[in-house]
Amino acid sequence: MMSSVLPRVPTTAGTQWSTTLMVPGATVTLARFPTALRLPSHVHERPCITVLLDGVMAERIGGRERYCERASVLVKPSLERHDDVFGPMGSTQIIIEPDDAHGAVWATANGFFSSVRFFRDADAERLGRRLALELDHPDVVTPLAAAGLAFELCAGVARRGGSARGVGATPPWLQRTHARLQDSPGESPDLTALAREAGVHPAHLARAFRAHYGCSIGTFARQQRIQSAATQLTTTDFTIAGIALAHGFVDQSHFTRQFRRHLGLTPRAYRERFRAR
Repeated sequence: MMSSVLPRVPTTAGTQWSTTLMVPGATVTLARFPTALRLPSHVHERPCITVLLDGVMAERIGGRERYCERASVLVKPSLERHDDVFGPMGSTQIIIEPDDAHGAVWATANGFFSSVRFFRDADAERLGRRLALELDHPDVVTPLAAAGLAFELCAGVARRGGSARGVGATPPWLQRTHARLQDSPGESPDLTALAREAGVHPAHLARAFRAHYGCSIGTFARQQRIQSAATQLTTTDFTIAGIALAHGFVDQSHFTRQFRRHLGLTPRAYRERFRAR
């Protein structure tokens, strides 16, 4: 399907709330996306840089799925087809959209928005959080402060992203490994076993997984377990201890520590807040 017949939607489509500020040559948006939101294939009119401040999101672009978590950075050209699925806690993001990616203001990043880029960057997250504070609590100095932070963030991302260009199509063996981890969140396969199934060396599997999906294979597997457990907490009457056991946690205390680290709430508090009614 050509991008010309896909919906052209703003980057704020589907948000719970958003705040936008114009800076020289770009629009900066602080956006909150809700729990379990699904956005089918669409395109945006302008190129954009997205920095995840919290939550998780899976974005499929060009047949590849990027698993995005805190500090993930996504760069997309204009009219790049993609679809999104957000995790059980939604996601808060800073989104920067140049008005003209090749104009004078963005001349130093000429060509940067010509292809998809994906990586994690602690500096981008730090600057994104400062931008979020400016947009969330504006004063008379906010336009100046936000402009400076936006330029600094984009310059850092352009430098980092220049060495993080696309790594090519995801090989079928890696797609199968990814699908297995998604489909069996309660299992705890080791790297050697997964590599044997894929027919590659464990070190190659670890490097390829991070390059294509933006996180380590262990982080991804752990996040899948947490997300599956979170779904059961809100859709079933299973005990917390039973859910912990079914998802491979040593005991309920271990489950609670890991759950709170990833989602910011204990399993009990999460169930009370998000229980399906």
